[in-house]
Amino acid sequence: MIFGRRSERGLKYARTRAKIDEFMVDSDEMPEFAFDSDTLCFESVLAISDALDLLSEKGELDDGPKRDLSYTASFLNAAANENRHAKKADSYWALACTAYFLLGNYGSSKFALSRISSKDVLGHNARLFLSIIDYLFNCAKDESFPLSLFVSYMEGRFEDKREVAEEVRQNLTEDNAADSFFADVVSTCTALSMEYAAATLLPRYSGIPLSSWEPSLKSNKFGKLLWQAQQRIGEKGAFAGKDLFIQLPTGSGKTKSIELIIRSRILAGGCDTSIVVAPLRALCSEISKDLEDSLGDVACVHHASDIFELDGWLNLGDSKPEVLVFTPEKLSFVLHHSELRATDIDLFVFDESHLIDNASRGPSYELLLAEIIAAKENAQLVLISAVTSNPDRLSEWAFSDPSRCTTGDGIESTEKTIGFLSRNTGSIDFFQYGGSADLNYFLPYHISALTLPSPSHDGTTTQFPDLKASAKRRKSGDLALFYSIRLAHGGPAAIFIPQRSNVWAFHERIAELASFGLDFSRITSLSDPEELERIARLFALHYGEHCAFSKSASSGILPHFGTLQGALKQAIEHAMRTGAVRCVSCTSTLAQGVNLPIRYLLVTDRSNGFENTTVRDFQNLIGRTARAGKYSEGSIIVCDVDLENQRARRAYRRLFEASAVEKCESAILSLFEDVTLWDRKVKRRVKGSDIANFILEHFDDGDLESKLVDALASAFRCAPEKISRNVSEKITSLEAVENYVANMADAKGEQMSETKTICSNTYAYFCMDDDKQELLIKLFEAIYDHFEEQDGEQRIAMVAKTQAGIRKSTALRNWIVTEECSSFLKGGCSNLALLVDAFFDIEHPNHQKWLTAQGLAAIARMWIEGANIESILAQVENDCASSKRSRPSLESISKVTAETVSYDLSHFVSQVSDASSIVLGTKEHEENLLALQKRLKYGVSGMVEAQLCEELFDDRLVVKEIAAVLGPSATNRSVALKLNALIKRAQIEHVLEPYPTLLMNRFRTWLA
Repeated sequence: MIFGRRSERGLKYARTRAKIDEFMVDSDEMPEFAFDSDTLCFESVLAISDALDLLSEKGELDDGPKRDLSYTASFLNAAANENRHAKKADSYWALACTAYFLLGNYGSSKFALSRISSKDVLGHNARLFLSIIDYLFNCAKDESFPLSLFVSYMEGRFEDKREVAEEVRQNLTEDNAADSFFADVVSTCTALSMEYAAATLLPRYSGIPLSSWEPSLKSNKFGKLLWQAQQRIGEKGAFAGKDLFIQLPTGSGKTKSIELIIRSRILAGGCDTSIVVAPLRALCSEISKDLEDSLGDVACVHHASDIFELDGWLNLGDSKPEVLVFTPEKLSFVLHHSELRATDIDLFVFDESHLIDNASRGPSYELLLAEIIAAKENAQLVLISAVTSNPDRLSEWAFSDPSRCTTGDGIESTEKTIGFLSRNTGSIDFFQYGGSADLNYFLPYHISALTLPSPSHDGTTTQFPDLKASAKRRKSGDLALFYSIRLAHGGPAAIFIPQRSNVWAFHERIAELASFGLDFSRITSLSDPEELERIARLFALHYGEHCAFSKSASSGILPHFGTLQGALKQAIEHAMRTGAVRCVSCTSTLAQGVNLPIRYLLVTDRSNGFENTTVRDFQNLIGRTARAGKYSEGSIIVCDVDLENQRARRAYRRLFEASAVEKCESAILSLFEDVTLWDRKVKRRVKGSDIANFILEHFDDGDLESKLVDALASAFRCAPEKISRNVSEKITSLEAVENYVANMADAKGEQMSETKTICSNTYAYFCMDDDKQELLIKLFEAIYDHFEEQDGEQRIAMVAKTQAGIRKSTALRNWIVTEECSSFLKGGCSNLALLVDAFFDIEHPNHQKWLTAQGLAAIARMWIEGANIESILAQVENDCASSKRSRPSLESISKVTAETVSYDLSHFVSQVSDASSIVLGTKEHEENLLALQKRLKYGVSGMVEAQLCEELFDDRLVVKEIAAVLGPSATNRSVALKLNALIKRAQIEHVLEPYPTLLMNRFRTWLA
């Protein structure tokens, strides 16, 4: 090995020097270096030379040379980032680009190339090498690019590697030592490029001839190389139609792999319909845009709306193969309300499939998968997850073969460092993510708090960072804010705040500090001030000018979480991707698939208020940092002041350990898990089997949930509120099982003799021991017994269509035949008070203590009439003035509108529609109910606005302004609506001009 202990120590010094510049450590705080890390240049060139020789001889690197090359790449990356090497940076980056490419770390190689200002820095052959890399990753070549045969090979038009190698040799020079070195680089890298070329590997992996791939290979949108993750997937047969569980790190190229799998199946013929499922609407939108851009030549890509209706394109058919993108809930709705069946689909791709163990959505996600696995016949099924420790078990369940999985072990990825702030030692302790647990290097850490005077000159002051504050969130938030400002020059940052309410408090603090004169120019000078102003204007439109988000936007730090109003979340993501914004504060939404180009992740806490962040979610979050191709190195800085506690430090260290990632289990197992509660330092427990038997005994009780809460509260001698969340999770699982059984019975009419077979299809059954399997079978039998005893066909249809479970669908059925429901339906579905009363009675929503049925009806009415959050809050506060209940806030009103009204109540209307058609035997109210559902979902007063939300962008208040321009005679028919908008284009663009550029872009794309 070239890098021994002395060289490793030099590498630590090089990394430290780079971090000193990056973190702007004062020169008088710099440590003395006993070793000149620049001497590693010689070892680095030697390591690259040895790697070139080995690759030429054997075609692969042994562990020792690979380790040396990895250290070389890390050193060159660090050296290139040192201020004292600014004049030599191009040379360092050229060598780093070489080392990364030889490692197969194409993302970091691409980034290193992007940092080079002149390709001529190291001579003719170096320029040729960098031009080759530019072509491979960016499809950049001009008429002077000399390797025409190489290009022909990579694009599938030429297959003789020897002639390509000869062409390469003819274009090399030997004028100096650098030319000699890079001659070997060019020869080896072109050989490796042909070995790992899409033109070489895709025909082999897919069984499809090269001629069929040639049109794709010519496209500038199509990758010329298969990255390591795609090679793994190809080796496992996914491009040839085989089922596969893909467990690969975030940022390793999984999204591109989805495109390759779909394209392979389409080119093979017989793949008319592919379905891609992702858990978040935003992620579905991102995936559909990527697939539309990359697959537009061979397929029509459709993104399902988030509302529970059948999208118009479902029944149109298309001359091209179709790719349909759904959330799990929407796919379940479509499969049970349309003519589309699982047996009609040729390819299923489920992203983020580890979410089957999520307490709230996992049960329905798992059982949707179970339903598809049972029905898919010859269809291909691909499950994707970034982080899970038992992919073989999931493969065994889904495919009856534990080997039908591929993992990310050994795949090269972007280097990440972890920094722990320690006020006790006065340092930032750095560790390598994925490396050993030993301290790698440290930086001096000293923060002098600023004293900022009040803008009102009343003598009051505030400290920043305020490390003496009583509230932990203030201290940790201030530290994260301090470093987001200090590191702004190094790249975009995300500040992780797990608890959503703390995001609001954090931005109130930013607004306060801005009013006290804190300088945010390090962030704002790198941002687009006009775009910040546009986003601030949209915040003010939705939340009012006095909202902390509106006031803090000018600082350059914007919030990012799932329930942001209107198009704000999408606008902020677009601004981050285009470089207009450099910093966001975020909740766990960042870990759930949304890709933002961040280099730094600043962590303020590991708890969301209910529970600690799981290792899986945390590592998913880490994977969003320094994504391949965007950066070659990133940092996660833990700013949680609890780090002074060794127990907390150990807990954080565990979050970074790959070996600590939790297994992906079935969320349905919660039905049979013990419940424990601490009572005055005494641990009390109720056995899961006893709970399961209680459920079976009271199965037909309409108030099963409240009875279970009371029984457990009595057993634990505690208030019902302490146990209600645990019971709610169990009932969620129970309802999902009931829906699954109803789906299977509705689709196939299974008899009691097949109960065990249907039960055994579930992942829950697969994970259970014999005793729990027996309990699960008893539960399935109880569900079937219920259906047989209670108007079988209608009851099954009710549960299968509404997906509300047995007890809620029964309550819904009973309400449908009441005078109140009749009045609601015959009144055109306009009496929200009647609807919300039923919603409260049936759903028992677990809301804010201040929220009543009357209050929710008022909020829903204001929501669809176009009131913003500030106005709704003012009205609710006025209504609550004489009440002793707790008071609402902007945050709680925003949450109620985004979750309770827009999703829960809107979904309830969909269930009413299904129930009324089944019970009353008529669909005469379907149109009014669908209209109400859309109005509640989008928060609009009319169908033109709803259509604009679906086709243009989901921002209720902006589309309200557009609808006003279109006029009262506007129709919601798509073609006529677009024609009207085209006629009034100038007026609409005038409306959109003050708002984020994303909205204007979407409008112009829509019209194009």
